[in-house]
Amino acid sequence: MKILVTFGGMSTSLAQGFWERLESRLNLRLAFGCSIWQENRPDFTEWVSKRLVFEHMEQQSYVTKSCQIIAEKIEKHPEETRPFNTLMMWHKWRELGLKSELHQYDLIIKTRPDVDYQVEHLEALVRVLEQFSASEALKMAIPDGGDHRGGMNDIFSIGRPVEMQYYLSIMDFYQDYYQNIGEFHPERMLRYHLIDKGHLSVLRFPLEISLRGTTYNANSHKRFVDKLPVFPSFFRRKVEKYKRQGKVF
Repeated sequence: MKILVTFGGMSTSLAQGFWERLESRLNLRLAFGCSIWQENRPDFTEWVSKRLVFEHMEQQSYVTKSCQIIAEKIEKHPEETRPFNTLMMWHKWRELGLKSELHQYDLIIKTRPDVDYQVEHLEALVRVLEQFSASEALKMAIPDGGDHRGGMNDIFSIGRPVEMQYYLSIMDFYQDYYQNIGEFHPERMLRYHLIDKGHLSVLRFPLEISLRGTTYNANSHKRFVDKLPVFPSFFRRKVEKYKRQGKVF
């Protein structure tokens, strides 16, 4: 089984130890592919560099202008959602999806470079990968948790090339989703993209993931409010008020 691990956006060093353990456990050689901003290229280790099969570089300033223009026109969105950040993320997804190298692999793992993994959950990931190997009917898998506002976790996913290419293409359809859903929210729009429009059957599985440099944990914060330090102070105070009142979102 050939597996390609992809990531995009503003990149920091990968959680190399986790991927080394996975490679050893599966007794295969992983491959990596990235679509990152030229201004933020990480200092990859020799281990990662030897497995890097493609590296799409792009100037962030060019993309920033177009995403800013679009984001300014988006009025309906939750307070915690930043349309500009989401559009920038989706742009990098689309760049990944256009790479022909995706079709040279049996499975694509889409993640973020700043994701940390709990080693004790390695076996859960191995079991899912074995399920993909055993059945061609399994097309996509996404970890439990992080389904904010009834959406779907958008941090980590596993899929076959065709399905993953569709997953990564949400940038091309978001305007229709925005109108149909009635608000701009990344997780809700991803669910709409995959389930309502794509009619994909998605396997959910346990995988403890957190974002480096934040207190975000997809499994510990299953409601739409995550304790991210980037949240504005007024929103943080509102969240604490609701929590004291026992309100559920």
